Amino acid sequence: MGWVQKVVASIGGRKSQIDDNRKLTRLGRDEYRYCEGDHAVILQIEMLRGTPSRLIYSSTIRQWLPPYQQEEISDTKRGEIAETIRIFLESCGESVVVQ
Repeated sequence: MGWVQKVVASIGGRKSQIDDNRKLTRLGRDEYRYCEGDHAVILQIEMLRGTPSRLIYSSTIRQWLPPYQQEEISDTKRGEIAETIRIFLESCGESVVVQ
């Protein structure tokens, strides 16, 4: 399987379901939507060649999407979200760094 097919297979369809409450959906090359229950946030996860194969920019986990945009995402929560995504991507065979 080529690297493009591997990426599509690892982030799409049923594989994007992290657990019963959380989901990661690819929107564009490096743009993703992370959903946790009824809350969602857009973030950047860069595709890299080699190792690591992904770079999660935790600084892009800034604000919940409407109607929850007034709820703050604390530094602790931002770290929890990034770590959840890192673990998920690694379970799909990716090597991941959080910045």
